[in-house]
Amino acid sequence: MNTREAKLVLRAWRPGDEGEGGTVFREALERVRDEPELAAWLEREQAFDRAVGAALNRVSPPDGLRQAILIGGRASRMPKPWWSRPAVFGIAAVLVMAVGVSLFRIPSGPESGGGGSALEPMALMRFAVHNLVHGPHGHSMEAGSLRLEEALSRHEGGLVQSADFALSADEAERAGCQRFVVGGREVFEICFQRDGAWFHLYLVRGDPTRGTTGGGAGGLAVLESEGVAAATWERAGTIYTLATRSGMDALRRLL
Repeated sequence: MNTREAKLVLRAWRPGDEGEGGTVFREALERVRDEPELAAWLEREQAFDRAVGAALNRVSPPDGLRQAILIGGRASRMPKPWWSRPAVFGIAAVLVMAVGVSLFRIPSGPESGGGGSALEPMALMRFAVHNLVHGPHGHSMEAGSLRLEEALSRHEGGLVQSADFALSADEAERAGCQRFVVGGREVFEICFQRDGAWFHLYLVRGDPTRGTTGGGAGGLAVLESEGVAAATWERAGTIYTLATRSGMDALRRLL
């Protein structure tokens, strides 16, 4: 045992502990007898302990302290009310999530490409915002989908104003683009990058008898929600929604 180890042991020693501490205390005390510096250190430690003890003995606890401690101990053992138990909180959380999902969900018909009525442009735009924020969201790696992604990245001008932009839902389906079913209608998504920002184009087959909207800026419907900027328009039997997390200015440059 060296001097440092002896000091650690002696900090726990009190006169009369030699029997309880056994060999460890006896060995440390032998070093005290052999080392004057260690003996002086131990005397200072004991003097400090005596001073602290004397000061504590002069402190009188306030009346009623013992009773207050006992009452507090009994109160801490009281059973928790049923509504504060973790299991109840867990059930409540599940119910809240289920209600939230049901409130957001767009009414849907059979999950097939041909069933159900035509999906309205605003419904597609709301779905795009929700999909970007809450998912499920993926990125198709099919070769055809990647070719469409590259074409949209290289496309010059706005998608609404360009007369040569006429991508259909049928083309997106054949290319193997990401597919969802919303309101009983198939929705396809193409992710592409332009000027360092990511954009997401959603397409769904519309009502061919309704003609074309969005031929000018006034025909657009625009929405900004939950950090997502989105715009929707309709052309030649296809409803489009373009969405991005890069802000409304970035969105407008592509319209």
